[in-house]
Amino acid sequence: MIVRGVDRREIFLDDADRVAYCERLSLVFLEDGASCLAWALMPNHLHMVVRTGPRPLARVMHRVGTRYARYFNDRYGRVGHLFQGRYKAIAVTDDEYLATLVYYVHANPLRAGLVASVDELDRHRWTGHAALVGCAPAAPFHDTREALRLFDEDEALARTTVRARMRCAEQAPDAEFAVEGANGDPVAAPVESSCEVDLALALTALIARVCTAQRIPEAELRRGSRCRPVSLARATIAYLAFHDLGVSLAEVARQLGVARQSLWERMDDGRRAASMLDAIPEIT
Repeated sequence: MIVRGVDRREIFLDDADRVAYCERLSLVFLEDGASCLAWALMPNHLHMVVRTGPRPLARVMHRVGTRYARYFNDRYGRVGHLFQGRYKAIAVTDDEYLATLVYYVHANPLRAGLVASVDELDRHRWTGHAALVGCAPAAPFHDTREALRLFDEDEALARTTVRARMRCAEQAPDAEFAVEGANGDPVAAPVESSCEVDLALALTALIARVCTAQRIPEAELRRGSRCRPVSLARATIAYLAFHDLGVSLAEVARQLGVARQSLWERMDDGRRAASMLDAIPEIT
């Protein structure tokens, strides 16, 4: 969901305005049973991924917008509309797409140059990323538990995956979403970024290198064999993919045709085996 200022004018002039908006958002969401999975306040617009409750989204956002516009107009001695018509939104039911939207929304300050790096984004107050990776308390309206579950059932692994994806956004700042729907309104439709392609190729190369080093045919990895050499090769791949490439264990498990939990349980074995291999080069 995107909410813009009228004529693309700024709707947040300082931190007091941002606090005021978040307070009103928290109150209305609590009253109406809505929750937010991702959010980012920009100078003249805002992005949110919202899960509605009993009341329709239009009603919820009208209440938030009316309360904030009244505050803003009173503070700055202005009259008239603050927001540019109705918000722009699309319905999302696919969890993978939803996860992509979560980190896309949180990456907005990074892409816009409001922060210079992921390290700065970890401390940025006006997006939900800091709470999602455990660097700040969550805003009352931000449901970090549900957001993290989109990335992994294990909270620690989910936080690591979120940060790895944000590193990808940092490396490919120009990767964008399609912005025009059938009616000409902006929507969010993810496209494949060069960074994602690089990660896929790097994972393929990693699997091939580990299999060569440990003398395991690649086909054996995907046949469910539990013999020690094959299991050790999988563990090595999982460790290096997770720690060096930032690929989630869920994705590694999907590539290898095994359960994520089995890879997690053998990570220590993978770490020891990986120490005898050359370091995986960083993707540039």
